[in-house]
Amino acid sequence: MKFDIRNAELYYGDFKALKGISLEIPENKITAFIGPSGCGKSTLLALIAGIERPSGGEVLVDGEPVRASDAAALRLWRADWLVPGALPEKLAYLLSSLPSAQRRVLQPLDDTVAGLLAHLRPGSEPLLDAVRHTVLEQWGIRIAPDAWASVRLPPHLRVRFRIRDDHTGRVLAASRDLDDALSQAGLAAAAHAPSVQQTPAPTLATTWVFGTLPEKTTDAHAGWALEHFPALHDDGDKGVSLHLFADARTAAAAHAAGVTRLYLLALGGSVRAPFRRKALPLAAQLYLDSLAYDDARLAADLLAGAVRETFVRNQPPVRDAAEFDRRLRDLRGALGENLSEMTRLAGAAFSAAATLDDRMEEVGTPAETADSVRTQLAWLLYRGFPRTVPLARLRHYARYLKGAALRVERARTNPAGDLSKESRLAPYWQLYVDAATGTSKVKFDPSALTEIRWLLEEYRVSLFAQELHTAEPVSPKRLDAKFADAVLD
Repeated sequence: MKFDIRNAELYYGDFKALKGISLEIPENKITAFIGPSGCGKSTLLALIAGIERPSGGEVLVDGEPVRASDAAALRLWRADWLVPGALPEKLAYLLSSLPSAQRRVLQPLDDTVAGLLAHLRPGSEPLLDAVRHTVLEQWGIRIAPDAWASVRLPPHLRVRFRIRDDHTGRVLAASRDLDDALSQAGLAAAAHAPSVQQTPAPTLATTWVFGTLPEKTTDAHAGWALEHFPALHDDGDKGVSLHLFADARTAAAAHAAGVTRLYLLALGGSVRAPFRRKALPLAAQLYLDSLAYDDARLAADLLAGAVRETFVRNQPPVRDAAEFDRRLRDLRGALGENLSEMTRLAGAAFSAAATLDDRMEEVGTPAETADSVRTQLAWLLYRGFPRTVPLARLRHYARYLKGAALRVERARTNPAGDLSKESRLAPYWQLYVDAATGTSKVKFDPSALTEIRWLLEEYRVSLFAQELHTAEPVSPKRLDAKFADAVLD
């Protein structure tokens, strides 16, 4: 953004804080204001940011005047990054307030602050989140999201908000806390207004009342470009709500779940999963009991999975009511078929897993093998899996479980051979688990990580039951390449 300040003046009552300021701040350049205390540096920044309104002259951003931004825009503004000159001291204060065990690893703090400044990207996300993420990436230390919940920065490290009446110039509120300033000025309610233009909608909606949702929005209030991604959020049986997300991947995942919920609500009780626990073998029923997976939840998960499979998965995101209604009308016939197949596949998987679990007890499977197979089962069959695992992947479950059964039989007569193969699988599996559970020092693309997860199941088949064949080529070389490509810069 380019800033153009033309003969700007600012009065506080009879006191003239700024007089005849004219300058241009070029785009993509670092500009520093240097001067003694009280000369007006912070006041000028407040004018540029739109916190203050000029008493005379004007401030232009990309040729447009800085408008009095509404309170909703203030909610999105990354004010925690200001003032840049105080950022090193602010970082040092935050790090010094961490638990002693973490502080010791980050010593000397001056060097850590210097490293943070080299990697942080101002305004990309809230400052505290950016610090946590960067410390994890660069030093391998996981800072809890609420680590600084009770930490209050000293006044000189916090931005001072001053809200003035555009017409009278009267100061309506002044505080170093935005919520407090908005409350003093009587703007607290307005601060929660949505920043996405949309058809007026209730907080929770049960039908599509959002107009046409854009893929992303850009708010440029007060000279700050704020890019967000609107998406529907699943709020359970009560409905969905519209949220703004900071990145496209998170928004896409939330939107898929939100649209799925909206289809479930549109269907009402007209469709039910044909699941009958009593139709399963007793061992499978006991296996479900061991997972604490009750009939009502399993039926709901099967229906949600089938709805997502029918109306959402492998299709462009739904962005308006017309497309939502078209899919509901045209694709509804496929819902029953998908639901029946998913119910049958899930029942067969529970039966196979129960048989396998019993077999490991009967034949005295080596402990290491049994632990590995039970880990595999836990990642395949868990409460909620029908809701998230695609139908195309569920169709492979029988082969995965048969491969595990063959492994158990062979391990009984050749435990050393099984452990040798396990040693080839284990490093890749651990790398995946660390990435999937958020304990890895490296960030991975979630969609690429999902692809790797199923490729590892194929790798198990290639190691322990080659005669079953794999659905796609898999090798250590290919796994190495997939992990490398999945790393986010």
